[in-house]
Amino acid sequence: MYYDLNLPAAGTTAAKSSSVSMIRMLLRLGYDGCAFTHTVQNAPSPNDICTIAPVDMSVVLKAASLFDGGAEALRFPLPAPSRNSSSASSSSLSSASMTSSSGASSSSALTRSELRGRSFRQFTRLNIVLDDPHAFLSKARGAQNILESYDLLSVRPTNEKSFLAACTQIQTDIISLDISHRIPFVLRLPTVRLALGRGVRFELCYGRAIQEGGSSLRNYICNALSLMRATRGRNIMFASDVGDTIFLRNPADVMNLATLFGMNFGNAKRAFSSECESVIMHAETRRTRIAVASIEPAQESMDTEEIDSTATRNSHSSVSPSSTARKDS
Repeated sequence: MYYDLNLPAAGTTAAKSSSVSMIRMLLRLGYDGCAFTHTVQNAPSPNDICTIAPVDMSVVLKAASLFDGGAEALRFPLPAPSRNSSSASSSSLSSASMTSSSGASSSSALTRSELRGRSFRQFTRLNIVLDDPHAFLSKARGAQNILESYDLLSVRPTNEKSFLAACTQIQTDIISLDISHRIPFVLRLPTVRLALGRGVRFELCYGRAIQEGGSSLRNYICNALSLMRATRGRNIMFASDVGDTIFLRNPADVMNLATLFGMNFGNAKRAFSSECESVIMHAETRRTRIAVASIEPAQESMDTEEIDSTATRNSHSSVSPSSTARKDS
């Protein structure tokens, strides 16, 4: 399953397309879930409690067919994975040959989507642009109900102090980095490893690099290389962070982009699938405070006879030279 866990929520300045249009395009590109993001500065206020409502999927399917546009219907390069690979491949072939000349095509598109096992998941996310970590930490306890009203929590540090706090102190699921511009701090290996040890994922957003191009794309590749060296390709996830459907890309395109900064195809695929699922599980654990512990049996103790025999040998071997000299005399 493939996810895009960073889409601006409807009503924000960054969201130019409606949520229905975004989900339609994500389904068309082969995604199986998304997260709508609300962004705040430093610390949330009482007005920032989550009000993002999930999109009714029946509205998405009634708005237009997923395969409208004739030849555009053939641009489905990365079908979503299914438990039954044979049914997934046959349904993708039949889906590619569909046209939307009648109203029946919309209902048939839904049928093929169900045959492919595609249940689209929606999440809410709070993104905190962090300039002053002390301001957030001082208000975090009082704003716990606001933080827990969102499914996911992410932090975007803007300086070295906030990056250190995000890696060591702040209970977050994602550290989002705007690598399309020059990062104002150094990605130090010990600091990054502390975040990796806490199960935090680093998010690379490709949308702005594609939207602006030129120097933004160069900065994206250079900064991604630095993060790859620090993390060795672990705990990295990709997201779009765009509010316009025209800048969305399917996972295969971003995987090809990831190979430019040294990420192999397996890690790039996990950055859209298993790493996102790990983020969702990490967020659930953080909000419910329920985790799983692995208990291994301890090594069995020595038998009593072995302990006694060992103690006897030690007592004989520990006779002092002075006592031996007195016996000889």
